[in-house]
Amino acid sequence: MYFKLVLYLNPLFITMRQEQPVCLVIDETDTTVEIRQVNDEERQRFPAGVLVCTASTQQEATLDIREMLARYSENLMPTGFKLTKEQEKEFTQIDSAGRIQPGYGVPRMLFPKPFQEFLAEVHHKLSESIKRTAKLIRWRMGTNSSHNPVHSSLGLAYSHDGEAWHGAPGDVHAEIEVRPCPRVSTKIQSELNAFLNGNEIEPLGHELFLEAWALRTSNPRSALVIGIAAAEVGFKQCIGTLVPDAEWLANNVPSPQLYTMLSEYLPQLPAKLKIEGGVLKPPKSIRTAIKKGGEARNSLAHRGAEPPDRYELKNILLSIRDLLYLLDYYCGFEWALEYLRDETREEMVEEFDLKSTKPYSVIELG
Repeated sequence: MYFKLVLYLNPLFITMRQEQPVCLVIDETDTTVEIRQVNDEERQRFPAGVLVCTASTQQEATLDIREMLARYSENLMPTGFKLTKEQEKEFTQIDSAGRIQPGYGVPRMLFPKPFQEFLAEVHHKLSESIKRTAKLIRWRMGTNSSHNPVHSSLGLAYSHDGEAWHGAPGDVHAEIEVRPCPRVSTKIQSELNAFLNGNEIEPLGHELFLEAWALRTSNPRSALVIGIAAAEVGFKQCIGTLVPDAEWLANNVPSPQLYTMLSEYLPQLPAKLKIEGGVLKPPKSIRTAIKKGGEARNSLAHRGAEPPDRYELKNILLSIRDLLYLLDYYCGFEWALEYLRDETREEMVEEFDLKSTKPYSVIELG
């Protein structure tokens, strides 16, 4: 079968003839990559300098997958497909017989696992071919383009004969971030005033975390590196606050991995505030996430490995955020414990056998 992926690239600041696209062949993956200028219609929709890049390949598919793609091109779901009651409310474009309303796409997750994995593999192969090509061009041409070469996507398409093309089911994912808007109470206003007059500033770890969080989708590699740096800086600043005499050592002498420090050294610190009389290490899920993040950061920095996928990266970053607020609490900011995720507080209650009267209560302070 034939497959192609069309991506719009951020400006590479190179010149090419309108009638003569750049065409490259990657023998290793049997993939062809073509880069062209936008046409007149596309020029109205995109910023100046955006280019169109198409990667195409042929890929063997099992009989089941070929049949599912053939049915999808006729607006039909796989044979025997049934929506659950919950899905019926969400995917109204699919009727009880598995017919899809013309003009509507269907997410890949509704298809059998082997089908999802096959399309994901093809998409990844073509996407990486385009990104690799764009990065090599900007390096070879010496251009200062955007770090992320991809502007947007037209999605994956397939063909049985290389002539008639059909849009493939997409990998639809959306991340809805709920942002609470806490009220500035009289107490908080008083605390803020005290911070300002006491020369208090936002800890650098939190500032770095926010930078990493903002980059998690557009630049996951930088997000990971900056996120782990946020955790390391936050812990060193905590040591400097609680043990001033050890601040120089923490900042200048090589120390064990952060995972080890959190497990073995943190509970020994003379915290200003304690949890039920003790200085607890972060719960296991936080320690594990930070350990994985540190290992991934080292692999990325020393071997050029790929960063974690978006789900694992998000968990690593949220774990770092929880760690930073836990450290803030130990440094004397009682309110910081309120900003731990509910699941983190619940895990601490269970792992350390703490008092808890409600499933989502803040850990009782001692």
